[in-house]
Amino acid sequence: MADIYQHAEVDTLHFLGPNARLRDELRDYEGRIHVNIPSLYDELHTPAFQGIIEQLPELDYLDKLVVVLNGLMINPDDPEGERIPTTQYQFDEFRERLSGLPYETRVVWDNSDGMRDFLRSLEGKELSLGNGEPGKGKAVHLGNGYSLGTDANEIVHQDADIITYSPEMIDRLAYASAILNNDFAKAFYGRYKGKLYGRVCRDFVAPLIQVLLEMEDVKKVPKAHAFLKYLEGFRYALSGENAQSADYAMKEHIASDWAIEINQLADAYKLCGPHNICQVEIMEGPYDHKHQEICRDERNKGLHRMAREISKSLLRNLVRKHRVVLTPSHYRTIREAFIEKAYGFIHRYEDDARINGLPFNMHEEKTMIDTFSEALGEAEHEIYENLGVDPTLSSWGRILSADSSAIDRLVDVVERDNRKAA
Repeated sequence: MADIYQHAEVDTLHFLGPNARLRDELRDYEGRIHVNIPSLYDELHTPAFQGIIEQLPELDYLDKLVVVLNGLMINPDDPEGERIPTTQYQFDEFRERLSGLPYETRVVWDNSDGMRDFLRSLEGKELSLGNGEPGKGKAVHLGNGYSLGTDANEIVHQDADIITYSPEMIDRLAYASAILNNDFAKAFYGRYKGKLYGRVCRDFVAPLIQVLLEMEDVKKVPKAHAFLKYLEGFRYALSGENAQSADYAMKEHIASDWAIEINQLADAYKLCGPHNICQVEIMEGPYDHKHQEICRDERNKGLHRMAREISKSLLRNLVRKHRVVLTPSHYRTIREAFIEKAYGFIHRYEDDARINGLPFNMHEEKTMIDTFSEALGEAEHEIYENLGVDPTLSSWGRILSADSSAIDRLVDVVERDNRKAA
């Protein structure tokens, strides 16, 4: 983006051109750097994942690559039906495809017999471990546990569906964490490729934060207002890529639903404060990955579900952690103000698209906002029904306080699973 404007509550590190020196310094770094990738079996043969695998050898300063294989996959005989469990065959195939890299590689399989036994062993200890349906939150959590158990100093997270992948993305995140000593480094990038993307961020999260910042009852709670100003400063709050220190990863509470990214920002704010957080522009051109569908009439799919779960995470944080009082009338006001604010944002995006020669579909944009408004209304009812429920997974620090051998046993499970596949 080639600007150097520092406008946020956190340091903004811009991409001003390639810098080979980063990798040289990372090779000299005395700590251990892991890259963790949550993945679905269905992604293994996609062009995006194949491109990532082909470029991973460039990251020769890594200590380990940790790929977490989701326990469910698309049924090839019924692609539109329910997902089916991954099997030993899929795990072996994944492990074989990742062999030959210039550093150790481990596949953490959340559906192995050993992993299921491990998770069952922790049941009944008042811990939230994501024992239900596998998902990204559970994958990130298990990957972090394995990295912590194998003495990682820095953990870099990336998604498996990045079409425009470059190893330089990892260099920049790892550098921000390992060399510049940030506890949490959040990626940002341009979300356009032939048209404007980043729909949930620009059509939902940005206007919703603006609405909340303008509420008088939020302004009366300085800590809540400061938290929202912090969120407002992120250039792309929903990016899936970040880097974190091992100390932070030990304390982190990861969301088990689709609000994982916004919850990470909230958790980082609480655990280490803005002065130990930065956002890093990780590439020069546009970022592209698998796009979710709108699914307006299917509330448990696609962007509809994502918006609802982000709403719950954000509003629950204001209520539970920042002591903002939100009544039913507040929720109605928020929803009405959101529509007006979001519709106002549309015209800005239309001008941005036009000056850059990109198409812009006003009807599609307004349909998305209407869907997000419905999701916001659904979130209100679910928050009231489950206000006392914490949807995040127990931190590894909390788990170790309940079972001091937990991480060692997790590492043992992963090592045994990978030896079988060797």
